[in-house]
Amino acid sequence: MTNEEKLARLLEAVMSRDIKVKLDKTFLNTVAYEDIQFIWFEKGEYLSYIGAPVERLMVLIEGQVSVFKYSSGGMSIRSGISEAPQIYGLYESLTGTKGHGVTLQAETRAHCAVIRPAFFLRAIRNNHEIALAALSFLARFTARMLDRTDQLTLNTPYENLIIFLFENCSGKLLPHVIEANKAEIAELMNISSRTLYRQLEQLEEEGLIKRSHGKIVVTGSAFQRLRDRYDSYTKEHGFG
Repeated sequence: MTNEEKLARLLEAVMSRDIKVKLDKTFLNTVAYEDIQFIWFEKGEYLSYIGAPVERLMVLIEGQVSVFKYSSGGMSIRSGISEAPQIYGLYESLTGTKGHGVTLQAETRAHCAVIRPAFFLRAIRNNHEIALAALSFLARFTARMLDRTDQLTLNTPYENLIIFLFENCSGKLLPHVIEANKAEIAELMNISSRTLYRQLEQLEEEGLIKRSHGKIVVTGSAFQRLRDRYDSYTKEHGFG
């Protein structure tokens, strides 16, 4: 089996979501070699930082990874949580972008296949199965971005704020203080500060948040109610 055939087999297994295959040590040992290594990232460990050189592609095999972006004010804001299958660094490698576009942090223990970009790009040119797999990953990425745009457009500011708060508190110790300030949240949600303040007042009146020293605080009981609202909105609009 050539190295490119090993990569094609790995991508096929990840795309099929065949857990038994993905977790089989014999299978992983079969495809592992100098261009493909398997790494476990512990919860809280960073996979990459925004702007850091793209020195490796990472195929998420299992686990969850938080995606962080920066506001214009320089605050790191979690924009979502991703699950397998994912290829981090693929877009940057294909477009020649020098640095990662987001910061990635393991939300849970995460298992990744780490691949050298030069080998992956060469394999795309030489192996149509790998090229099709890369296109499939890019199509999924594009669909998620469009879903996110639709979410901001179709949901009300109130619904989007519920989703933002839930996603930023998920997996955190409660009560949790939202690190982003109000101007940065308004920027991320593409609404005015005045609109945001009105929504925050409503959430506080409903007992879904507390405000302390200018920060938004979510308690344990409030988080459960946020979860119910989040599940309702994402199911209604088909997001999440």
